Amino acid sequence: MLRAGSQLISSHFKRVVLCRVMKREISLAAFLAVLLLAGYLIYPYLFESQPQQAPQYMPEVTAAASLKREQAPSGKEAISIPSGRNVTVSAYLKLQVSDVNSAQLKLSQIALKYNGYVQSSSIYEGGGYITLRIPVEKLEDALRDIRSLGKVEVEQRNVEDVTEQVLDVETRLKSLKATESRLMDLLNKAESVKDIIEIEDKLSQVRQQIEWLEAMRRNLETMINYATVNVELKKEGYIPPEEDLLAKIWEDSRKALIGSIYIIVVGASFSALPLLLIASIYLAYRRRRSGQSPIKSE
Repeated sequence: MLRAGSQLISSHFKRVVLCRVMKREISLAAFLAVLLLAGYLIYPYLFESQPQQAPQYMPEVTAAASLKREQAPSGKEAISIPSGRNVTVSAYLKLQVSDVNSAQLKLSQIALKYNGYVQSSSIYEGGGYITLRIPVEKLEDALRDIRSLGKVEVEQRNVEDVTEQVLDVETRLKSLKATESRLMDLLNKAESVKDIIEIEDKLSQVRQQIEWLEAMRRNLETMINYATVNVELKKEGYIPPEEDLLAKIWEDSRKALIGSIYIIVVGASFSALPLLLIASIYLAYRRRRSGQSPIKSE
C-alpha cells in the first residue's frame, strides 16, 4: 500500500513538472511569435522607403460641371465656357499604348507644341501618369493629338466655376491696398517712436496678407488660362507577374527576423542604463548592510 501511494505521489509530481515545462515552452513560443510579428510589422518603417502611390486623376464632379456642353467637330464632347465667367477646365484620359516611354515623350512634345508644359510625370512597370497644362483655347487640338497616341478607354472633362473666388480675392486685395495707403499716410505723419513702431507693425501684417492674396490670384489666373490634362497610360497586353509564394514566405521570414533582432538590440540598449542603475543601488545597499552587521565572536 505504501508502495502504491509512493507511485501515485511520483506520478503526480511528474505531471506537475510536465505541466510547468509545457507552460514555460508555450509562453516562450508565444513570446517568440509576438516578437517575430512585431519585427515583421516594424521592418518596412525601418529599412524600406515607403512606396509612393500612383496619383488618381479622376476629376471630381462639381456643381459647375452642369454648365452647357456642346459637340466638338471631332465628335468628342466639348465644354462651352460662358462669357463673363471665370472657370477652370480639366480633362482625364486613360490610354492603352504599345510603348509607355514613347507615349510619355510624345505627350511632352504635345504640351510644348501648344505652348503648354508638363506639370508632373511618373512611370511604373506597365504604365504611367502624366499631367499636362495646356492653354484653354488650344485644349481641343491637344486632346485630338493625345487620342492619336493609343486606344482611349476613358475620357472625362470637367469645368469648375471660380468666378466667386476671383471676385473675393479682388475685393479683399482692393480693401487691403486701401488700408496700406492709409497706414502709409499715418506713418509719414507719425512723430513718436511708439506710434511709428505700431504703424509699421500693422503695415507689415497688411503687406503679408496682400502678398498671400496676390499669390492666390496668380494661381487662379494660371488655373483659368491653362487647362489641366491628366493622362493615365497602360501598356497593351501587360499582365502583372505572379508572385512566387515560396519567395514571398522567405522574404517575409527574413524581414520578421531582422525586425525582431532590431527590437531586441534597441530594447537592450534602452534597458541597459536602468538595469545598471538598479544593480548599482542594490550592490551599494548590500555593502551598507554588510558593513553595519555586527561581527560575531567565535
